[in-house]
Amino acid sequence: MGNETSKGGPELSPQTSSLDLSNQKLAAIPPNLRKLAVLVSLSLNHNLIQDVNGLQENKRLQEVDLSNNQLEALAESFFQLLDLVKLNISFNRLVELSPSVASLQQLTELNLANNKLTALPPTLAKLPRLNILNVSFNNLTTLPREIGGIISLTKLLLNNNQISDIIPEMGRLTNLVLLNLGDNNLQALPIEIGGLISLNKLYLDNNNLIEVRKEISRLTRLKELNLRSNQLVDLPSSLASLNTLAILDLDDNQWDAEAYRLAGADMGQFMAFLKAKKDAPIRRRAGTTKEYRRTQTRMQMKEVLERMQEANEASSSGSGGSASGSGSGFLVVGAVQQLYHLKGSTRILVRRVDPTVASLNTGDVFILDTGKKIYVWPGPKSNQRERLKGVHYARQMREEAGGGADVVLLDRDSRKQDRTDFFTRLEGTKNQIKDGGSDDAVAVGDHVMMTKMFQIREGEDGRLDMSFVLSVDLSKTMLDSSSCCVLDCGGDVWVWVGTFSSTTERSWAMLKAEELMSRSALRPKSAEILWVLDGVETLYFRENFTDWTDESWDPEVQKARAKAEEQARKEAEREAKMQKRGSSFFTPASPPSQPSSPSTSATEDLDSSVDTDDHADSYSTSREHIPAAAASAPVVGESRSPSLQERMRALEETNKTSAQGKGSYNVEAEIARERDRERELAKEREREKAKEKLRQRQAEKTDQAAERDRGEQARQVAEDKEDKEREAREAREKEKERAKEREKEKAKQRAGQLSPTETERDTLTQSDGLSTKAADKLKEKDAAKQREQEKLKEKERLKEEKEKEKVRQKEAEKEKEREKERIKEEKARQEKDAASAKQREKEAQKDKEEKEKQDKLREKEMEKEKAEQERLAKEKATVVDTPEEAKGAETTGSASTGSKPGGRRAPTKNVIRARQEKAVKEEADAAARKAESDAAGPSTTQAATPSKGARNTQVGSFGLLYSLGADESMFKKRMEDREARKASSSSAAPSADPTVRLIHVKGRRTCFGRQVEVSYLSLNSGDVFILDCGKATGLIYQWNGAEANRIEKGKAMDIAKSIKDKERVGARVVLVDEGKEPDDFWKVMGGKGEIPSAASAGDDKDAETAIRQYINLHKFVKDDAEPDKLQLQKVEGQRLVKEMLEPTDVYLLDCTAEVYVWTGPSSDLKVRNKALKMGQEIAASRDFWVAPVSRELPGSEQILFKERFANWGGSLPIAMQQVAVGKNTAKVKQERVDVSIMHRPVHEKEEVYIDDGKGKIQIWRVEEFTKVAIPAEQHGQFYAGDSYLILYTYVMKNKDCYLIYFWQGRNSTTNEKGASALLTMELDDTLKGMAKEVRVVQNKEPKHFLSMFEGRFVVHASKDPLGKVAKAQGVQADEVALYDIAGTAPVTTRGIQVRRAAPSLNSCGAYVLVSPTVVYVWLGKAANQHERNFAANISKAFASSRSGARIVELAESSETPAFWDALGGKAPYPCMQMGHRHEPRLFQCSVGTGVFTVDAIPHFVQDDLQTDDMMILDTYDAVYVWQGPLANETERKASMDTAVEYVDKAPDGRPRNSPVLLVKGGAEPYVFTTHFHGWDFSKRAGGSPVTLDSGLTPVQDILALYSKKYTYQELVDKKFPKGIDGSRLEEFLEDSEFEEVFGMALDEFAKMPLWKKQQVKRDLGLY
Repeated sequence: MGNETSKGGPELSPQTSSLDLSNQKLAAIPPNLRKLAVLVSLSLNHNLIQDVNGLQENKRLQEVDLSNNQLEALAESFFQLLDLVKLNISFNRLVELSPSVASLQQLTELNLANNKLTALPPTLAKLPRLNILNVSFNNLTTLPREIGGIISLTKLLLNNNQISDIIPEMGRLTNLVLLNLGDNNLQALPIEIGGLISLNKLYLDNNNLIEVRKEISRLTRLKELNLRSNQLVDLPSSLASLNTLAILDLDDNQWDAEAYRLAGADMGQFMAFLKAKKDAPIRRRAGTTKEYRRTQTRMQMKEVLERMQEANEASSSGSGGSASGSGSGFLVVGAVQQLYHLKGSTRILVRRVDPTVASLNTGDVFILDTGKKIYVWPGPKSNQRERLKGVHYARQMREEAGGGADVVLLDRDSRKQDRTDFFTRLEGTKNQIKDGGSDDAVAVGDHVMMTKMFQIREGEDGRLDMSFVLSVDLSKTMLDSSSCCVLDCGGDVWVWVGTFSSTTERSWAMLKAEELMSRSALRPKSAEILWVLDGVETLYFRENFTDWTDESWDPEVQKARAKAEEQARKEAEREAKMQKRGSSFFTPASPPSQPSSPSTSATEDLDSSVDTDDHADSYSTSREHIPAAAASAPVVGESRSPSLQERMRALEETNKTSAQGKGSYNVEAEIARERDRERELAKEREREKAKEKLRQRQAEKTDQAAERDRGEQARQVAEDKEDKEREAREAREKEKERAKEREKEKAKQRAGQLSPTETERDTLTQSDGLSTKAADKLKEKDAAKQREQEKLKEKERLKEEKEKEKVRQKEAEKEKEREKERIKEEKARQEKDAASAKQREKEAQKDKEEKEKQDKLREKEMEKEKAEQERLAKEKATVVDTPEEAKGAETTGSASTGSKPGGRRAPTKNVIRARQEKAVKEEADAAARKAESDAAGPSTTQAATPSKGARNTQVGSFGLLYSLGADESMFKKRMEDREARKASSSSAAPSADPTVRLIHVKGRRTCFGRQVEVSYLSLNSGDVFILDCGKATGLIYQWNGAEANRIEKGKAMDIAKSIKDKERVGARVVLVDEGKEPDDFWKVMGGKGEIPSAASAGDDKDAETAIRQYINLHKFVKDDAEPDKLQLQKVEGQRLVKEMLEPTDVYLLDCTAEVYVWTGPSSDLKVRNKALKMGQEIAASRDFWVAPVSRELPGSEQILFKERFANWGGSLPIAMQQVAVGKNTAKVKQERVDVSIMHRPVHEKEEVYIDDGKGKIQIWRVEEFTKVAIPAEQHGQFYAGDSYLILYTYVMKNKDCYLIYFWQGRNSTTNEKGASALLTMELDDTLKGMAKEVRVVQNKEPKHFLSMFEGRFVVHASKDPLGKVAKAQGVQADEVALYDIAGTAPVTTRGIQVRRAAPSLNSCGAYVLVSPTVVYVWLGKAANQHERNFAANISKAFASSRSGARIVELAESSETPAFWDALGGKAPYPCMQMGHRHEPRLFQCSVGTGVFTVDAIPHFVQDDLQTDDMMILDTYDAVYVWQGPLANETERKASMDTAVEYVDKAPDGRPRNSPVLLVKGGAEPYVFTTHFHGWDFSKRAGGSPVTLDSGLTPVQDILALYSKKYTYQELVDKKFPKGIDGSRLEEFLEDSEFEEVFGMALDEFAKMPLWKKQQVKRDLGLY
């Protein structure tokens, strides 16, 4: 009993070693499995298990099957099964695999297919015996390098993932036999691929490979190589050495030579071609990427679908229905002769192969069906089971064909003529028969791995849903009569058509079958698509399902049946004895609805873990050990035996009495046997029903033939009528096309008269470029002449403005005349519209009457169909004779709510009728809504949609531009011009491409971008616009207005670059200045016109504040009262941040003129669809221009959507309003600043490195619109007055990649900065657009940029003395220079030249002082090690550049007199003799969002000090409040209050009396500037002298001015701070002086009415 598996025994004992609990709908591991102490094999597939806790008790488990469950993770306790050999966790929801898998040291097979894994644990390398690893159909992007250490691996399946790179360590897998990398994103293979010396099969299909490594020629054992669907143009000649290669798939590539396309025809000839050819450099062709090929495939599939639909319509109208009654119109054609291959030891596989002698082998059985004869040829080495199966299968084939064929067994006793006929019908000679065959177990395993079944179902909403099952044994319960299935087992492809499937489902099933047939090159030549109808499945099709095959030929099955009969007889005798004892039986209940395979009962503890209502079956043993143990057991005493429920209750009652008496009775075993017998009864009834259906179908065929003849004449008459109507329609369509062509020709003639010639454009562009250069040179040479020219230009401009004013007046008069003409035309148009409206009403009335007729006809058809279904149901009911059969019929009927026992699931309702009813209901609802909207008028909108009136209060009647401060009169003029353009036939229309868009970039400090209408009227001279010409053109224009500021230009460049890199890959960015636009620009814009002035768009700063009031984030939530409706719930918050978007919800981002719908990956599908529709309705309800509603998917959001969020992709912060949608948001509640948050550390976004910065570097300096190369020895030496281009080349995936940095010094000219951007684009063009472009501003360099110079990055002041411009200006190198070294990490440490003076020193840093003979290294006491190392390195470089210079290292307080002399004299410096170091922190204080906010700035520099804001600098020893020259009084007072509170609540132990000092911008002392790395004093206003610590004012003294008392005269003369409230000046008087001035006490004054108070204060000059 130690290894017993129980093959039909009475019960499972604790010694059971194998247990099958599949298809039981278990939600958890049964708690009492632990009692099976010797359990070795356990199958739990196809359940609902979510947790595997409890399995660790079965320590001896060696094989566990947990496939097709709901596991999201494996508990750590599971890995205590140290004896586990085989583990199958496929078709679950695993997101990650625990590293504890390394504890399974005995594991040989691990199946992780069809999960959600994104990475594999490196600990897999610690499994020394792992042979097979299947990780296909997951989300892997990379593989751990440790996987190369699994030397024992023989099969590795990685197909259908997202792997882009193969690790080189994989070359160490010398025992690997099979490697599947198909359907990934591979672009290249590593050189180490040649190390897989044992490889037999290599699949690389459906990738992006552009070349094949010659190292593959080292794989001398390779038999199969699949390179289908890549980007290959050539193969290396060394592949000719692969002598063992038998299968080579090269289809769907970009081959240069025709020989590659004929490779499959003659392998020997192809190998000779490879050997003789010469290898050439690989070049990549355009349009061959994986995404491109998939797009082409989808287009082809769409064309095939249209053809199939046309064919269906033609066939359905021509034939009147198919044999099955489904009206599909498909024709099933059989082959002339077919050869079948039977193979296996336990399970016998049946597969169709090519009818050639080469397909035969001596180890298996083959069946040749010629129509008249069926030959069975058993190979001499075939096993007995294969021969028995072959003879039995041939007889079944004969019965299926009608019984007319003869079965001929070609054994030793067969006739010689039969043998000769058999080989004569096959192509080839007998010497081509292969000796032996492949291993049976391996063949069965490969068959299961290749099995794929796709189920195609159309939902009630019309959407198609495709689910699939891979690499599992198939069961007929997987087929559903309401859908279609496509089955692919590596040879033929079956399309199974359900009885109630729709035409769309059938068409898509056919498309899927054609796709599968075209993708595999390993199929037999005779393979084809086979159609199978529901209810009449062929014998060949049924062989693919384990529970649908006839196993009556199997002797083991015969023995099992005999044993079951004997057992049934004994049980009947036992029941008779029980009846004699007087056991009572109760009223029978309904039979169990859930079918199951035969099984034996487990113990009472095991059975208690299963719900008897849903799972009537007990646990069954493995299918492998019991092939069909009791599948056909006869029923004993059927007519007199009680029902199952009666016997169950009787046995339970008996068990109770027995337990009270002598002993216990095994009731569970008896119940299980009763269930088995009940299932056998149901199966027998099902067989009788199937035979009855076949007889009915044969009778119907004769009736259909007669009906076909009668219908032929009626169809002929209908076709003649349709031909006449079709000719009339074609004539009308041709007339319409001729009219359209005439209109197009007229439009072309008008457009040709307006566009200038190409020669004129080129001349204008060249002349403009030359004049710009000449003006630049004149400005540099003579500043005085420049001022004179500017004065002359100013006079000319005034004259031009006067002339323009006159022209405007004339145009205004003309405009009035045109307005009168327009009024006349409008009246005529209205009269015409009224007439046409009457005509439309008449047509609508006719359509309504016609629709009512159609509805009546449709209702009659539905009634007929319903009556027909009732008649069929009655006919089926008459077949049932006994109550037991009636219950069985409920499970076999096509319209039943239950499932067939052991068969397919029947549909719950007639889906065709449901679709018809839904269509009628939708039409009625649409008509009702239209009638309601016509009756209510245009003001009625959806409840969740903001009304137009509410929106107008928010943005005004002219849209968003008016709300941003634009001139109303100017905007009215724009509206009038737009209407005039629409009315004018001579104006060109803007592009109809939906991907064309115009983006408006505006702002002075925090620029924003928004989408506007594509028209020249949207432009203005004060801002920057980005014209995205769409996907087709590949062009992006950046249009710079004449008065646009540099912040807008820089922001626009960043947005355009993001669009180019992420949304328009391969596009080109073109910079265009106002007045220099090419003709193509205006063609996309829809025409050229007068550009509005900068004033028409409002002030930049006001626009920044106003735009934030119209950006709102809402979440879609279901209405509690009506769950089918959605409501918008406002998402509250001070700012929009990325974390507000939850993956389980759907959001609407309302930007007034833009509406975005963001759908979370885990959100409800119905909510997604309704949300998009609701967003479109909201956009359509607005009475101004709104961009098309965009649906944003997680991970692929467009740049304009990301720009609305403060922490997404470097976007700018945007505050949110605090009131509901549609309300005026001019007032925003101010909240107190929480200073405790200011003391917290700032979490920065970690920069992602593309590599370690050790690639190839080329650097150019920008000089007069050209680039000058910089020698390698000067790399890392930059000048603040210049701009540079840096080309960085690195290798990724065995391919050269490029990155272009253009570095702009803060003192470089505007022309040089612009030239650096233009030269960057030119450089990118030379690299065929393959490079990424990154703009770098001085002191804001990214870490990867700094890593390229390996601690040698130094920025010098002024310009490079070797440049042409510097030489012309007389710039010379500084003989003595001081460099400030600062940084907190090796990669961020850099040196910047600063003012050569003693106060520039700081104890918290290191400095290098360079003189002609000595290089001093000065080290402050608090300098860190990174700064010390950097100073030592660059001092050596400076010394080597000055021949004979020596290096002197000085510690703080040990300076020599020579050092002070070289520095300009000894003097005090900030932080002198400081022994500790605290990194300073900078905060920005602003009311730009409408409320006072404080934001921390990490890694701050001088350029972060904004002139219109207040800043707080914390140096630990003091806190400085920096006042920008343009900061307002609100910011000034609030920032000072915040700084005082910041010091008072500091948790770092600093003194409470730490000074808080006010610093004015432009007059900063050294104690302030020393905390900014590389402070530039050249930007100091007026060149005022710099002091150490003068000009500082204590903040407490300033704040005291806001609360002190003033005299009456001081208040009248306005001698008080600006922050004092001017409406309460009387409160700042002393009480005595108040009574003297006002003549009353303050209390009496407070009781006066407000109007009288104001009158008194006005008289006294205090108002």
